[in-house]
Amino acid sequence: MNFATTLIKGLLAAALATVALSASAQAPLEDLLNPQRGGASSSEQKVSSFRYDALRDAALSLGARSGLNWRAGGIVADLELRASKLDAMYRFSALVTPQGVMPPVIVEARDAVTVQPEVMRIADRIYRIEVKARFVSTPPTWREYLLVGLR
Repeated sequence: MNFATTLIKGLLAAALATVALSASAQAPLEDLLNPQRGGASSSEQKVSSFRYDALRDAALSLGARSGLNWRAGGIVADLELRASKLDAMYRFSALVTPQGVMPPVIVEARDAVTVQPEVMRIADRIYRIEVKARFVSTPPTWREYLLVGLR
């Protein structure tokens, strides 16, 4: 039995063992690495080519999602360990005016050159507004920027 066959059988067993999981549920990594507990009855079970491809795709999808969830959990844990430093370093509350206005986000470009067939423009600095000023009831924190999509 070659490595690819072993890998695919393991992925199929993992998919069959975790069929009951919903898309939002997160399986422990150990359950995915040791799928023999409740999945396929025999690794030599015959399945049609179509079913095999469908199970393989499901197993790969489950493995990718589980790996992403596992890594995201590690990143969140690392950020939470550094929360006090990040809170002190990124104090967005100092930027908000007393009236509750968050200033715009401005990007600066230096020594910009634009060349067109008949025109060449040179500027020492160019400013572009990335995000307009807005009213906020509470100032944002680093969590709103770094934890997007991780929870």
